[in-house]
Amino acid sequence: MHGMSTLQPSVLPAKGEQETPTLGLLPILLIVDDDDDVRILSSDMLRTAGYAVMEAHDGAEALAHLHGAARLPAAILTDLSMPGVDGWQLIENVQRDPRLFAIPIIVISSSMSPPTGVCCLGKPVGHEALMHALIGIGVAGRPGIVCQE
Repeated sequence: MHGMSTLQPSVLPAKGEQETPTLGLLPILLIVDDDDDVRILSSDMLRTAGYAVMEAHDGAEALAHLHGAARLPAAILTDLSMPGVDGWQLIENVQRDPRLFAIPIIVISSSMSPPTGVCCLGKPVGHEALMHALIGIGVAGRPGIVCQE
């Protein structure tokens, strides 16, 4: 799967898990990063913490998903430096779109000058920092899921 540019939905429970009606739907996070390893590691960590995850290789792929989505993500986690439509352009497009502008954005980047008005975390981001950022914007994973680094 490395090197492929496809969205990776995982809104169904992981193997061996069963979602119960009392838990409702898992919050969806859209992770946008051109680095396959970073994207996959982040996705795995977030799935373990009780989130459903969608992946996009760049801003164009993320925007295509967002414009076609029946259920929008609870938050977007994006790198800034990507080929094609980069994180800066993705943020600009999301903030201009009346259907998307309310989606919180977390920038995860090594950029020294992150955009204003969004939560920013430096790369590499640890589990605790990412969980605090998500809780800080009001996006909690599945209750009762505890993930240790």
